[in-house]
Amino acid sequence: QPASLAPHDLWILVGLCRDASLIVRTGAVQAIGELCTEQPGDAVFDAFLNGPMHQLSDPETRVQEQVGSLIEQLLVLRLQKYEGGAGEDPRPWLFLAGITRHNMRRHLQKAFAQLAKTTRCITHRTVDVLSTHLGACDEQRDLYTLVFLTSAARHVNYNEIKFVLDYYYKISEDNQVQDGRLMRLTLELLTSWSRWARLAERTALRNYLVTQLASATDHGCRLSCAALAAHLDPHDLTWATELLQMSERRAANSMDVEEWLRAADLSLVAPVPPVPTLLQLFLNALQNPPPEWSAAALGCCVAG
Repeated sequence: QPASLAPHDLWILVGLCRDASLIVRTGAVQAIGELCTEQPGDAVFDAFLNGPMHQLSDPETRVQEQVGSLIEQLLVLRLQKYEGGAGEDPRPWLFLAGITRHNMRRHLQKAFAQLAKTTRCITHRTVDVLSTHLGACDEQRDLYTLVFLTSAARHVNYNEIKFVLDYYYKISEDNQVQDGRLMRLTLELLTSWSRWARLAERTALRNYLVTQLASATDHGCRLSCAALAAHLDPHDLTWATELLQMSERRAANSMDVEEWLRAADLSLVAPVPPVPTLLQLFLNALQNPPPEWSAAALGCCVAG
């Protein structure tokens, strides 16, 4: 069992993961992996993410496979069904907490792509296990679960997506949800797996999304909602045209930049182009911003 290391020594190991010597690199990667196994904590997982995780792009295939094997052992194979937290292995969640904290989802996607080609350890069973966590504990656990699932979705053809649909409907109606990332990741996951949904599920989801788009409700994911609704039935976009035209009329008679932005978002999925006056609203406001506008309103105008 490795001895506990001081933070300074831990970061020396991180640096050695990029050493010119293959022997030194593999030794440092293995040492940090053992620390994560024997002494799990935020500090050692931060070291893993700053050192070994970046060696997924190592010029030596041997090192890439070594890192992939550690990710499989620390994260994938240790996942267990949610049973209230008693006796739960903390390592997978420390790993996902670090991924989230350091905004390293792309690195996780790369790791899963590599594992899909070699061990194929991410299976329907993995998703079955994670499905018991979504909505069962707290927002933090939901976030980590969604980070894993969205990173792995393209490698698993999973057709039992009811648990994702139920979670989406739940957070859509829950005004107490604090973390906006939950909605964005849920919509991303639904987009990835929507082709496996049953016809009734697809129809119900599209109708719900259109209703949400028609309402004043905005979870900060309007464009994602519109894109998913269009993706579910690309041959019938009448709703997008109608909502765009309705929003354009409201925008023409309002100085509310949010209404302008709504029309701009809808124009990206509607089969008809937006009216020229919509673009003119944005251009005029950028040249001569209304004095009552805040910096946030001006930022929305730039985004539009």
